[in-house]
Amino acid sequence: MTRFTIVLLLNSETRQEAEDFRPKIAEFQQILPENIEFILAHRAFSIDSSNSTSSNDFGLSNIEKYHEIVNSMKNTTYRLEFERILKEKCLRNLAKSTGIYKIMLADDADDLGRLTLAQLCLGRGGSLSSLVSVFDKRTSSSLIFIRPLREISKKEISLVNQLQEYKSIDFPANFSKIPNSSIQKLTDDFVNILEGEKFYSTINTVLSTAGKIHNLSENFKNICKFCEIENCSDCLCETCQQIQIDCSLLNLVQFS
Repeated sequence: MTRFTIVLLLNSETRQEAEDFRPKIAEFQQILPENIEFILAHRAFSIDSSNSTSSNDFGLSNIEKYHEIVNSMKNTTYRLEFERILKEKCLRNLAKSTGIYKIMLADDADDLGRLTLAQLCLGRGGSLSSLVSVFDKRTSSSLIFIRPLREISKKEISLVNQLQEYKSIDFPANFSKIPNSSIQKLTDDFVNILEGEKFYSTINTVLSTAGKIHNLSENFKNICKFCEIENCSDCLCETCQQIQIDCSLLNLVQFS
């Protein structure tokens, strides 16, 4: 029988902020089927080498260390990409420790369209398809990332929620804006400008194109040991090499 688990993946600054989310789990349990399990986890679980679930900690004890590592990076673009990769690693660790082999992500078309442009600027054009596809099988294990909302925009999701009158649950979170001095911010502004000029199909066009890009080069048979994308090196891809230079507190090869 299929077992469903919902993960509340946090990026809070302190453990107390993370613990403040636990009452929200009770609210979810009231409106969802009883057989669904809930896990409260932090991205800091990505740096937990033990992947232990005995105390149901899931990274909460490593929050301070996690932010120390992330905040040590000076380049904003590489820091944001580093955090994105750590989020994926956190999910892989969760899957490994809980026996889950399929994870559905909440990334919608707007998120993936902007991610596509940012990754293109970071030199990962040959790996765009796997990064934004519905089924992502990049991991060396049997884990599969599934993106069911790939073709659906935030506006469409909001409209469905409104028409169906779904109950909403507010979270005590402070959403930070993308720093101005980053490639991610530039690509976000670029898309916003195009949409403001009524080029509403920009995201759909970007995703449609990204899905058709596949690297057929014989030089790209290796997998980056940190981000797990196709790579011409037997160790780290060029972007992760730059992240390693900027992040002096972590050895990416040993960490992977």
